[in-house]
Amino acid sequence: MDNELDIAKRYGLFWALSLVTEDDGTPIADGTYIYQPERFSETFWVLFEKLQQLNDYCFLQLVTVDQHHSTLVDQRESYMAGSGPGAEALDWLDDQIPRWEDNLTVVTQATSIVLLCSFVEWGLKRVVKDLYGAIARKPSGSRLSDIQFLLEHLESSGLSYVVDAQVLHTVHSFRGIRNDFAHGEWAAIEEQLANVSLRDCFENVSQLFACLEAASWEGPWRSDVLSSSKPPAP
Repeated sequence: MDNELDIAKRYGLFWALSLVTEDDGTPIADGTYIYQPERFSETFWVLFEKLQQLNDYCFLQLVTVDQHHSTLVDQRESYMAGSGPGAEALDWLDDQIPRWEDNLTVVTQATSIVLLCSFVEWGLKRVVKDLYGAIARKPSGSRLSDIQFLLEHLESSGLSYVVDAQVLHTVHSFRGIRNDFAHGEWAAIEEQLANVSLRDCFENVSQLFACLEAASWEGPWRSDVLSSSKPPAP
């Protein structure tokens, strides 16, 4: 648990919907940044359940990589104290430790954002299909990202949603990281990661879909809400 709390402090991520506090109630690790729908719809219950699963997978990935890196560092300290193998083992550890440091600071975070980008695309397609009956096809040659195209399609279809500009900016930044990841542009990825946090990424994706859910209840599903609230006929 101590390692999990340390990762939560450093990266902001924690088990979805979980909360660990001090005795006085001060949060130590808070995973409530993932929204939980208050009204049932299969569309958004499934969507947020999948987002929780992805959050927990990425958090576990950070914890596991950090534990392995810490184990290597502890081994090196033990060998330096003269209680283990000699120079050959130290050479191997001196090679491995920087690799796992890089894995933790770049690769693990980048893969989390790549997965999150794919999740947003999947989630938007699910919302489009469930609200309007078919998944929109982006015209060939369009310079819009799939995320931007699907959001604009929802708006043009009549879904009146309001999303904070910073939320959209963060979500749209995923595309650049994913493209650089696909083309092996590691220096560019490292530069971009310096300006984002995994906590913000997951929280902003959660806020995006929470806004779409609210708009769905006020728009396409409003007639269902009104009809269900009517008293039964005498």
